[in-house]
Amino acid sequence: MTAHKTERLKSIVEPIVREKIRSGDIVDVRVNGGEDADGDDIIVVNVVFEGRLDPIETAQLTRFVRNELLAIDDRRFPHTSYISKTEAGNRAAA
Repeated sequence: MTAHKTERLKSIVEPIVREKIRSGDIVDVRVNGGEDADGDDIIVVNVVFEGRLDPIETAQLTRFVRNELLAIDDRRFPHTSYISKTEAGNRAAA
């Protein structure tokens, strides 16, 4: 996926994440294209956070993101992961 397309997706996904996840501090939202185990195109969303997240908020997020993607005729399914700031820092250092 080109950098322009990635930034466009991030500009759609990040505001939804920040609006819907209020229980923790969202540090970063990383959005990239990808492929699932079946070879289908997907959107990978990594939410980097501090604190505790409400599981109800996280469970509902995919629906909100998916609706916005469908509104722009993007049929890829968003796969969302939640990564603590500490874990994200450890991954970057590895």
